[in-house]
Amino acid sequence: MRTFRFIEGFMPLQFLLELVGIVLLFTGVAALLERVSCPINRFFKAVLVFVTFVLYLTYRVYPPMPFSILATYITVGLLAVLLWASSSDAYWQEFKQPILAVVDAETLHTRVLRSVLVILIPCLAGWVTWHSMLTKIEEPVELRTVIPAPPNTFTAFGKRFVTHEVQNPFRVNEHGKYDQRFTDALSVEEGGAGLMKPSANPWASNATAYLMSVREGGALYFQNCAFCHGANLSGRGHENFAFNPYATNFVQLRTILYVEEGHEFWRTAGGGTVLPTEGFPWASVMPPMEEHLTADEIWKILLFKSWFTGGDPAWVYEWR
Repeated sequence: MRTFRFIEGFMPLQFLLELVGIVLLFTGVAALLERVSCPINRFFKAVLVFVTFVLYLTYRVYPPMPFSILATYITVGLLAVLLWASSSDAYWQEFKQPILAVVDAETLHTRVLRSVLVILIPCLAGWVTWHSMLTKIEEPVELRTVIPAPPNTFTAFGKRFVTHEVQNPFRVNEHGKYDQRFTDALSVEEGGAGLMKPSANPWASNATAYLMSVREGGALYFQNCAFCHGANLSGRGHENFAFNPYATNFVQLRTILYVEEGHEFWRTAGGGTVLPTEGFPWASVMPPMEEHLTADEIWKILLFKSWFTGGDPAWVYEWR
């Protein structure tokens, strides 16, 4: 058991280690071929490495990553290959030699190849365009749950938590005790476009400890979360449209705010990396916020989101 736990701690490095292993394998094969006087041109080496990289990301990585992340990795891989191919004048001359030979078409083989490419490339571009615009109705890779159930226990900030027992330490009344009804009474009107209730202003000089935590959570939200989740928490931040799927709309009903507090803490601290299988193939690109914030800061952000939207955690509906 200890051995398996030791290996499990290095699982996030598996992706990088496998890619490094593939590159080392290709390097060894290329060196062996050069020793037997059968070298491979640098252009074909680059094509082989890049195609292998794309196939690895597409078929080896599971569950499938969002297209926006896949495109980012492929672009970075292409740039890395081109940088390697142009790292010296000799490398660059060797890399572009087959391309120039086909363009010049001074031999029978290169003329035939150039003619084939002149016909094949426009046909391939047309097929890709037609296929991308074709309306398709496809079932997901697996059955998917929009809000997947959290584990019974989870680890965050080096501690073990029981999901259904976790409570927000800043959801307290005037006496400093955890009080669900007190904090719900001070949240904005649900669906009321941020209309505050009487004596529920977090920026007032006489704000309670709960409302002061809401104020601090709001400042943290706009420093770390508003870029994707939006200034009004509706999932319309200016960086949101670069991702697929979009960031969560907290104003909409049945989002993460309408689950248990342990669930939302688990989801926020772990980001998209903790989603179980039923959360795919539409994964989340949210980073694990435990790498950027403290536990108290996450709790205050969750408190602000609950106060701002009027969307309290699941326990509110139990006593209502």
